[in-house]
Amino acid sequence: MVKVSVQLKKFDLQRARLTSLLDEDPAKALAEARLLPYGPSAKSKLFTSLKASIFIEAGACLGDKTAIEDGIAVFEDLLRTRLGDPICSYNLGNGFVALADLQTHTGFDWYLQTAVIRQKARWLFQHTASTDKHGPISSQAWTNLGNAFLKAHRWVEAYDAYSRALQDDGTNGVASTGAAKILLRCIKRRIGNASILRSVASRHLKDARKHPDRIRELIGPKEYRGLEKLMQQPVDAGAMPDVSQATDYEKFVARHRLALSPTIEGLDCSLKRWDSLRIQSFTESSANSGVPPLFAMFNVLKSDFLAARYLAYKALSDKLPDTGFYSDTLVLCGVRSCAIHALIGAAGLHRRAGQGSRCDERAFLRSRSLQERVFLKPLARGQKRAAARLASGTATGNSGGQHRHPRVG
Repeated sequence: MVKVSVQLKKFDLQRARLTSLLDEDPAKALAEARLLPYGPSAKSKLFTSLKASIFIEAGACLGDKTAIEDGIAVFEDLLRTRLGDPICSYNLGNGFVALADLQTHTGFDWYLQTAVIRQKARWLFQHTASTDKHGPISSQAWTNLGNAFLKAHRWVEAYDAYSRALQDDGTNGVASTGAAKILLRCIKRRIGNASILRSVASRHLKDARKHPDRIRELIGPKEYRGLEKLMQQPVDAGAMPDVSQATDYEKFVARHRLALSPTIEGLDCSLKRWDSLRIQSFTESSANSGVPPLFAMFNVLKSDFLAARYLAYKALSDKLPDTGFYSDTLVLCGVRSCAIHALIGAAGLHRRAGQGSRCDERAFLRSRSLQERVFLKPLARGQKRAAARLASGTATGNSGGQHRHPRVG
């Protein structure tokens, strides 16, 4: 036990030294990282992971593609023996981001050339956050996912990711400044209610200013200096909408930011139809007569989303009456599970049909957590109970007086 403690202390000292050296002399940090032990033993794995992370970070600072690729190769090798390890997944995602950033930015071509690499990085950050729920690395994974979305100009998804990061770690000033940056951009482009967005952005920047040491710990002194100007930016707090008289459903929509309106935050309950997102006009090249089909397509997508959103609200807030008597099966059934099935199906249809529109992405992202909370976890429990009944011989299904084993659906 004492020997293990000594090894951990040695590792912590080495990590602190190399992390500090990254800001001062990344080339020296890279050279020293190459001397660290490498191997499958428990002792070597710690240093192997440190070695690979320094390869990636120093490689990014130096523009050294070989170093980044070496770090990626090490983490991929580690993941073969440590399946699902959140720290390895997180660092591997950072490696792919660094590799994409190293390619010369050539406008739209850069997005096409790096699409596969950036998709891998986003998947790894999402996987890390899902695996390490509320753990020490979860908030950082959500933040880096937000950074990746922001770089791809997917602002709504980036804001959602930053918000999730702050749920796991309220001191994560990097996520706070990222969220504020998005809101300020929306204000500049006149997207949404400027007063509401200013109020929320001001709150995010105020929270970030409370935790300067935490920000330096997360991104280092050099990157912190780059954020100081944003953090000190004076933002006059506007007025938040009054939802005290709103219905429970309106509060649900506002809390989860599910309104289909051209704003990330805020819900104007004074409007009878506050889901105001719509296509104003467009020009067709063909001479087709009648209403352009795009309007009808958008209306169907929107109405499906609104129905799915209300269904989600009812499934989460109410105990749905279920008068059905069901045979024992290994499949969870009933009104509640069917409601969530419909929600997931609607979100999936939005994603396939919309191909990246704001409403379908938000529907799909929200449905992930709803799937887990309302459907997948109960499904797993139901399957476990049904399997136990089958094993004990107590599960029966009757049809025409004959005993039959339940079918696995």
